Amino acid sequence: MKCLLGQLMAAWALAAHGLSSEHWSGSARAGDERTRVELRLEGEAGPQPRAWLSLPDVGVSGWPARSIRRERDLLRIEFPSDSGLQTFVLNRAGDTLQGEWRAPEQVIPARLSLRKKATASVVRERHLRLAGPAGTLGATLLLPAQRTRPVPGVVFVHGSGAQAREASRFAAEQLAAHGVAALIYDKRGVGESTGDWLQASLQDLAADAVALADWLEAQPGVEGVGFIGHSQGAWVGPLAAARRPQSRFLIVVSGPAVGPVREAHWDAVRALRTAGAPPAVQEAARALISQWFEAVRADRADDWAAYEAAYAVARAQPWFAQSKLQGFAERPDTALAGWLRRVADFEPLPLLRRLSVPSLWLLSPDDESIDAEETLALLEQLRALGTPIALKRYPGFDHSLRRLGRNGQTLRWPAQPADLLATQLQFIRAALKRVPGG
Repeated sequence: MKCLLGQLMAAWALAAHGLSSEHWSGSARAGDERTRVELRLEGEAGPQPRAWLSLPDVGVSGWPARSIRRERDLLRIEFPSDSGLQTFVLNRAGDTLQGEWRAPEQVIPARLSLRKKATASVVRERHLRLAGPAGTLGATLLLPAQRTRPVPGVVFVHGSGAQAREASRFAAEQLAAHGVAALIYDKRGVGESTGDWLQASLQDLAADAVALADWLEAQPGVEGVGFIGHSQGAWVGPLAAARRPQSRFLIVVSGPAVGPVREAHWDAVRALRTAGAPPAVQEAARALISQWFEAVRADRADDWAAYEAAYAVARAQPWFAQSKLQGFAERPDTALAGWLRRVADFEPLPLLRRLSVPSLWLLSPDDESIDAEETLALLEQLRALGTPIALKRYPGFDHSLRRLGRNGQTLRWPAQPADLLATQLQFIRAALKRVPGG
């Protein structure tokens, strides 16, 4: 179920469409694993029924079905994923749905048991098209359904790649349900947003986030706005907070405190450490990756020839097969090379050292995508210098802050930390009590 662990899906609307809508709640079980399941069916008796799946423990909200149909007494619902169709086969008996969850990567189907539930929405949402520095930004604002006093606001900042707003939907819904106005949006060139993120610098992406934070704070009943960024959001989020001195807080989830070049070393270094390679071999891998970036920067024939010669030498070494350096075998295409030249030399530490906005960093020492231990050490140094940084460690979780199984194995339904939402809410409330700039 790779789809559940980070597949970037296109945006979809969740507003009512004038059709009958039913909500079901229950669980899926397979062996020793169990996860909560929320299912929404719309227009089941009509010609074009639709369905959405949410997995609260995993952090998935509103996963749209590809198809839903009746087969005799059974209801078959298919959800697309990059590992194949996830299929629910359900038998309805009154207010219950019983059946199986069949997945191509799982030999044994999971057992599903759901009951119909009455729903009272705790979150309202507005579908928006807002003006950004370089065009239109498609966005969704999620608000607490009941507000008797002003609420804080948060703008979600993207991770790497072509991220749509839906990548942040679950976290935004959770915050909105607990009294925070949450704004999610499509990155430039994705979904309803114009432009092209490959033509944008990190500073450009931060400018988009700042424009949306200004808009959000201007809305009635919203007071005190901050940013939440995942992964690459550790670069864009601090840039946005620094450009907007009235920002009240910054939360970084699984983000590096080192720049793009150093961060790009980690995949190879981690693989070599796991294989027991000595430090000298790890440094050789780092040097080769840095040389690749130097060739990208210069984009001259001589530099690429020198790199290709160095790569050939490395490829002949006995440790190469375990290094995961194969991704640096070729030159990037023109679009990617241009983007790398715009972002590669960004160094976050000087920015973080000057940042007066209080920040919370949520990191797992077992993160497969960044060297979280290195980042934690750097952030501890900044804390010692007086930078307002709070740290929370989640050992045993991956880059998406989903639990790992024994020996780092991926679980069928890897849950997020039980206190993840509470930790963020507590930090936001404490930050709002802090005197701005103090």
